[in-house]
Amino acid sequence: MRDNIIGLADCAPYGLGKSATGSTPGGHVPTIVWFEDYQPTDAPLVGGKNSSLGALFCAGLPVPPGFAVTADCYRKALADGGLTGQLDALTAAVDPRDHASLVNAGERARALIGSIDLAGGLADAIREAYGELCGRCGDGALPVAIRSSATLEDQPDASFAGEHDTYLWVRGADEVVRHVLRCWGSLFTDRGIAYRIERGYGNVHEAMSVGVQQMVLFDLYHGWAVGVPSRGPKYWPKEMARRNGIMNALRQWSPPPALGVPPEVITEPFTVMLWGITSESVKQWLGGAQASGGLAGFAASPGVAEGPARVILSADGIGDLQEGEVLVAPLTAPSWAPVFGKTAATVTDVGGIMSHAAIVCREYGLPAVTGTAFGTKTVKTGQRLRVDGNAGTVTIID
Repeated sequence: MRDNIIGLADCAPYGLGKSATGSTPGGHVPTIVWFEDYQPTDAPLVGGKNSSLGALFCAGLPVPPGFAVTADCYRKALADGGLTGQLDALTAAVDPRDHASLVNAGERARALIGSIDLAGGLADAIREAYGELCGRCGDGALPVAIRSSATLEDQPDASFAGEHDTYLWVRGADEVVRHVLRCWGSLFTDRGIAYRIERGYGNVHEAMSVGVQQMVLFDLYHGWAVGVPSRGPKYWPKEMARRNGIMNALRQWSPPPALGVPPEVITEPFTVMLWGITSESVKQWLGGAQASGGLAGFAASPGVAEGPARVILSADGIGDLQEGEVLVAPLTAPSWAPVFGKTAATVTDVGGIMSHAAIVCREYGLPAVTGTAFGTKTVKTGQRLRVDGNAGTVTIID
């Protein structure tokens, strides 16, 4: 099978070959790597996520089938379009602490990526591979996940967790090609640019491989693995519409501390470590808001810091954070990445020691107290806080 792994010879200039020449316009580059044909030497071509998928597939685990569009395709497409230097100049001029600078650079960079014309060549290689995947799975319009897999993912000092985009339920060869471009563009989200600079990778040329993989939810995955029919395509679209209706209603509702009767003891590790829900915190939440003098939560990232509070309820407000302020938020996510280069410490309502805020604050060396429950309701913007990430306490100084 190795001859079928990389490249399609009739899709020049994207063709067969193992060596990377993606920075040279007009050269040949490795194109497609099927998961079942992955070898460890392919890792630089397919990025962190696709390397893991390929290794798991080859180990015999029930990984849904798919293929990787190599990172060299991204490099070559930029070189052929004369975009490499333009993108380097845009990101070199960014001040990661200046939200407007990030937004402007990100928008311009993504527009440049979106202007790439993939007609012929690589586009034909992707369409042909998608057609083969459809044939293997017995569905002429197979729904697939288009998954980002950057070459700098999973570094010892930088996880890049959630910094790039993935798209679900994509159907049709042309849509697959379009979403490969969108994954490439996600290298230049505001959060991605800020994260690379803050973690010391601003001058490193990261590239993007893209995984194209059969789309599965749990029941689809189970059916594929054991060879029985699945109900997903008929059941889930209606179910997702129903759940969206519920979510819209919940956005207009002020909920009580708990629905129903909470368990007396919380033991499930995922609930505790990711969400910060423990037996003690449930009792605390049911008892009402804490006193105005302080908060307690998880000692999520060590260190002690003081500074004025900035209460931000959604990622739309991250541009309001000023240098040296203490971020107080319901929780954080990858879209909040630009704040961690400016904040002195982080306090969240929800989250445990493996939450996003905890992981990123440890990477940045910032104190964090997560799972305080009432941080955004107790603290007011401008109040001076002392955040003790060693003890898991937040003191309102004034």
